[in-house]
Amino acid sequence: MTIHDNVAVLGGASTLPCFRGRGAQSSALRHRLHIAAEAGCGLAVATARPESVSAANLERAGFRVVRRTVWRPPHGPRPT
Repeated sequence: MTIHDNVAVLGGASTLPCFRGRGAQSSALRHRLHIAAEAGCGLAVATARPESVSAANLERAGFRVVRRTVWRPPHGPRPT
């Protein structure tokens, strides 16, 4: 998690496969949001693959899901 002004950016979190399904991600998410609130953040943002367990965990934590397309430059080769 990084903090920019009063915005917490939740990025780069994952759970090892052998620990999945035990609430680790939800617990870490709650902890990170608590730290962000204590730091004075009024907004938190995160990304997750649509329809994934991570997206469901974010929704349960109160995040509003906003779908958007990936940005691509107007000219030049497309990323592979």
